[in-house]
Amino acid sequence: GAGLGGAVFNYGGTLSVRNSTLSGNTAQGGSSGFVPSPYGGGVGPGGDGGAGSGFGGAIFSMNRGATSASVNLRHVTIADSTVAAGQSLGAAGAATGALYVLGNSGTSTAVVNNSIIADTSAGVDFVASTISGGTANSSGVGNLIETNTGFGGSITSTADPNLAGLADNRGPTPTRALNTGSPAIDAGDPGQTGGLTTDQRGGIFQRVVDGDLNGSTIVDIGAYELIQIDYGDAPDFASGTGDVEVLLESGVDDQRISNVGTDGDASRGAGNGRVAFNATANEYLVVWSADNDANDNENEIWGRRFDGSTRQPIGGEFRISTTGTDGDADRDAFNPDVSWSSQTNEYLVVWQGDNESTDNEFETYGRFVGPTGALQGIQLRISQMGTDGDANSSASNPALAYSATSNEFLVVWQGDEGLAPLVDNEFEIFGQRISAASRNTAGSRMQISMMGGANGADANYDANSPDLAWNSAANTFLVVWGGDDNTGGLVDNEFEIWGRRVAGGGLPQGATQTRLSSMGGTGNTTYGAANPDVAYDPDDGQFLVVFQGDDDSVGDNETEIFGQRVNASSGATVGSMIRISEVGLPGSTQFAGFNPAVGYSTATGNYLVAFNGDEYVDNENEILARRVSGSGTVLDGNEIRLTHMGPDGSTAFGAFNADLAYDSVNGDALVVYQADDDSGALVDNESEIYGQVVTDTPLVDYQTRGADNGPAHIRVAGLKLGTSTDNDPDGQASLNADGDDLNGIDDEDATASIIEFNETAPAITVNVTNTTGAAATLYGWIDYNGNGVFDNASERGSVVVPNGSNGVNVVLNLPTPPASPAPLTVARFRLSADPLAANATGIVNGGEVEDTMAEFVDRIFADGFD
Repeated sequence: GAGLGGAVFNYGGTLSVRNSTLSGNTAQGGSSGFVPSPYGGGVGPGGDGGAGSGFGGAIFSMNRGATSASVNLRHVTIADSTVAAGQSLGAAGAATGALYVLGNSGTSTAVVNNSIIADTSAGVDFVASTISGGTANSSGVGNLIETNTGFGGSITSTADPNLAGLADNRGPTPTRALNTGSPAIDAGDPGQTGGLTTDQRGGIFQRVVDGDLNGSTIVDIGAYELIQIDYGDAPDFASGTGDVEVLLESGVDDQRISNVGTDGDASRGAGNGRVAFNATANEYLVVWSADNDANDNENEIWGRRFDGSTRQPIGGEFRISTTGTDGDADRDAFNPDVSWSSQTNEYLVVWQGDNESTDNEFETYGRFVGPTGALQGIQLRISQMGTDGDANSSASNPALAYSATSNEFLVVWQGDEGLAPLVDNEFEIFGQRISAASRNTAGSRMQISMMGGANGADANYDANSPDLAWNSAANTFLVVWGGDDNTGGLVDNEFEIWGRRVAGGGLPQGATQTRLSSMGGTGNTTYGAANPDVAYDPDDGQFLVVFQGDDDSVGDNETEIFGQRVNASSGATVGSMIRISEVGLPGSTQFAGFNPAVGYSTATGNYLVAFNGDEYVDNENEILARRVSGSGTVLDGNEIRLTHMGPDGSTAFGAFNADLAYDSVNGDALVVYQADDDSGALVDNESEIYGQVVTDTPLVDYQTRGADNGPAHIRVAGLKLGTSTDNDPDGQASLNADGDDLNGIDDEDATASIIEFNETAPAITVNVTNTTGAAATLYGWIDYNGNGVFDNASERGSVVVPNGSNGVNVVLNLPTPPASPAPLTVARFRLSADPLAANATGIVNGGEVEDTMAEFVDRIFADGFD
């Protein structure tokens, strides 16, 4: 039989189609048969063995006896129809017409206005035909019909309509968009819109606009009207996802904290920076090792305070340690660590130093420091490894944490005792309690690790690089370290991460340590883990231990950062090992992550992990960061780069050995690191201590996308912000309000890339163009309180932009900020003659919208944003 009407078969009825797309339909005739046909061979069913015809790939319309048939199309797109005859055993069938109008002994009519009928395979696009004395009438204007037989109306164009494929173009049903240069643009008949106010998509998609921005507002042909819309790009997230946090740098980028020697003198330097936060004073103490005195290579421990509110150093740096006689470069202090006592409001700084009578006999020392930086009490010797005078026994790499319950610090270190039952070069982890009240040792030294069996007197197995964190709920510490052991199938030089709990005010718990990592299985020295750090999560009752590792999941010698959650009550591992970093290309041993540090934010419930890695150029190390949720999910799509040392691409400058502490008052974290920069008079290999404040804050929803009634401007010629504007498919929501900058044309160029404001009313310079013939208005907002709502009364300003303003700068005055504005927020600007643009959301006619980040900058400490 015949295939009649791939989408619609109108038999003696009235068919009206408006603002619709019929794409990819097929009228397929049947294969040959032997049933007599009333239409004659090849036209109807069978027909003396002839194949069935295919007529009307999209629409077939025929009268029903004396009952007329009519088709009325207005702003319809019919494209890519297929008509095909069936296989023939006798007479061949015919195939033609995407729209086929047949008058059969009666009348069939088609009225087609402002419609596209094109790209039909195997036949012409429009066919009006008659049989048995019938009549087929057709009329209409403003059409693009590529090929036709018998169309009696007006055809504006027979060219290829240059349509995009059937797609979701932000309407309830798919459409065929008009590509740039389509002959259907501005080619319709203005008198034949039939009262349609939108195109097929409805909503904001108006029926008559100047879509090609040529200054002529003429309707397009077809179901789709070319409309260029500019959207904003402020942060937005899908409803129902809950709070979303974003990690952002704030304050001065790469704030220099130490000033060792004279700038330009690479023989003096600072290293091994560590940091602790003082919640009472809302400030940090940063400590480091440096040869800052007159005698080169005489290293001592130094410190400097850092304000949590202003994000600036306080006062100058001060000396904390006194190792040997001043001027004696053979005596040194290295590897400091610091923690703060909430009960006494004092810091304890510890370090390794060779202060005893024998050179290179290193022990662990400490000094209390008051909240203003004044040294308290005396320099305290904490460890005693072996016999005094024996340089073969030593203590190194100390770390400490504070128990507010016991008002004590636990100091741990890597030590070589050399006294029975231990032997020389058998390194284990030791610990000593320090009373914050008496500023002295409490109880006896304890041995925490037992590598190679309990006091196995075997120097082949060692423990190194300890760290620890305090569990406030149970008043216990988790001490972690790297080491090789001979238990459970492990072998010499197979290094893993280990842990053991120590009671606050007491002794190690459990019979022995617990293996926390599993790099490359068991019994394989090819893979290993080292340099652990640990933080406590009071919300989930667990620790996160992070470490650098070479695992068989990433390939031999490809070092990345891993993590393992540990139950705070039992010390058992929770879930699987987590890969945190993805430095460089997968499988590449050229790029790696090292020396991780971790802290926990009670404000967001996330861990922050910072480490040094050569992400971009081999051996160009910078400090990178990534967050991990309390449930062990790695956040952030990629590592976030925190430092920018020297010119990008240069391996002569870099940043290493990060440490961090969270500010429980403001919710920020201060990441400190040792770095070699080229700023000012600094030279290559001149290391100093730097810091970067990062903010892990909730991401608010600025309703940027169309589905959220986001700000959208139907573009017109001669009205724009900055020098360029573009067409956006939807809101370009992005964390840093730069999605529209990065997607195609960077058209967010009317203002500075970051709007800086202080306590006074902002006066913002904005570049505008208005050559439309009528005045327009520029509106601007800064979300001062950072709540995701642009308030018209307290956060909006406006200024008239007269006609004839061509690329000029205008000054937009905004209201005075409140006393404590959000430190980092979003600004929005809208230019339009439409009064609806006075609101921060919604669709308006004409102009452009731009979003950008805004930062509150103290007038005294003006700084940038990165």
